[in-house]
Amino acid sequence: MKIQTRLSLFSLLSFGSIFFVLSFAIYLSFSRNIERETNRNLEKSAFLTAFYYLEKDELSEKEYQPIYEQFNNLINEFSYQVYDESNAIVYGTDLLYIENVKLDEIRKSVSVPFNYEKYSCFGIFYEDNEGDFVVITFQSHDLQRSNLHVLLKILSWSFGIGLLVFFFVSRWVASRAYKPFRNIIGEVHGIKPSGDIRPIRKPATEDELDELVDTFNELLERINQSMLIQKNFVRYVSHEFRTPLAGILGNLEVFSLKGRDPEDYHQLTDYLINQIKHLNGILDTLMWVSDLKPHENMDTDSRIDEIIWDIIERIKEEKPSVKIFFDLDVDNCDELRLRVKVEYIQLFVCLYNLIHNAVKFSNQQPVTLILTNSGNKLVLKIIDNGIGFSPDKLRQLKTPFMRGRNAVTIEGNGLGLTISLRILEKNNIEYCIESEPDKGTVVAIYF
Repeated sequence: MKIQTRLSLFSLLSFGSIFFVLSFAIYLSFSRNIERETNRNLEKSAFLTAFYYLEKDELSEKEYQPIYEQFNNLINEFSYQVYDESNAIVYGTDLLYIENVKLDEIRKSVSVPFNYEKYSCFGIFYEDNEGDFVVITFQSHDLQRSNLHVLLKILSWSFGIGLLVFFFVSRWVASRAYKPFRNIIGEVHGIKPSGDIRPIRKPATEDELDELVDTFNELLERINQSMLIQKNFVRYVSHEFRTPLAGILGNLEVFSLKGRDPEDYHQLTDYLINQIKHLNGILDTLMWVSDLKPHENMDTDSRIDEIIWDIIERIKEEKPSVKIFFDLDVDNCDELRLRVKVEYIQLFVCLYNLIHNAVKFSNQQPVTLILTNSGNKLVLKIIDNGIGFSPDKLRQLKTPFMRGRNAVTIEGNGLGLTISLRILEKNNIEYCIESEPDKGTVVAIYF
């Protein structure tokens, strides 16, 4: 069942239940009010009857005249009986036969409302100079029942028509309220996994739906980035393998220029084994970064200063003229303080790309690396005075192949920074990048 239909039915059920309870309360309240009003009128009529028959000899004609007129005006609305001390009817109709027990109860209680057969009755005990009397006025239940029947019919018709009207109104309201959902569903159906996944337009409802769309768009962005990374996995491998393979090739070429003794062969073998292990680690890291391989929770850590020295050495082998200053400013510089909970190859790939980029875009200016403590965190800052990023490019740093206009003459394909940031994010490592065109870039990483 669709949410729209379920919402309409739920609203209809709620309305019907509330209307039924209110109708029942109105009917019950009206019934009790009619009963109270009837007893009140019968009580007045009883006293009026007593005055009419028993006070005539004690009142002047002027005083008696209003009672006479009022009694004759109301006589068609009720019936009455006046009993003497011997329980005989002295005035009124003999439609009812009231038992002596009830008459004695009236004498004892002075005034008593009661029902007798199909009549509502009210009896009063009236003391007069001619004797003590019981005056009973009564009225048929038909009028009360007729009023209640009319009310019941009105409530029933109102209930039926109200349900019908509310059903169509709730359907219309649900349709209007559900329209943003239908639009979003239509946009989701239009998403093609093979193409660039565009974010869903926000419905501007300023409610939980906006929040849901924002959350879904964040998910789409992550999926888009993951798909793009997987799609360019071969390029990532090519980017990361180029330097190690070049080192291997260079060593083999040099080694083949002349004959070697057994010790040279052992050294070359050890070098090749280490490089192959390094390449295998890079491949695992790239597969993990590309979501092609699940992350294995390994309780491992790495000495960050050793990795940085290794990276500096490798970069200087490639570019001997490069100037890289490493400022190690860590209190109580011991092994435990310099170890971070990141797998070695992942951290190596991440920092190598960041430091190599700083060197490449530094306009041949020195690059400074600062490793220091800040509170309970180890902070690495990579500072260059190179070409920098414009504000719009700074917001697109995680986009693969993104390169600024001021970098078109510099060799590269825009993959290294993407891979580094991806490694940091997947390891839940905070980072901050500040940059200004022609002034340089500062990358701060918080371990």
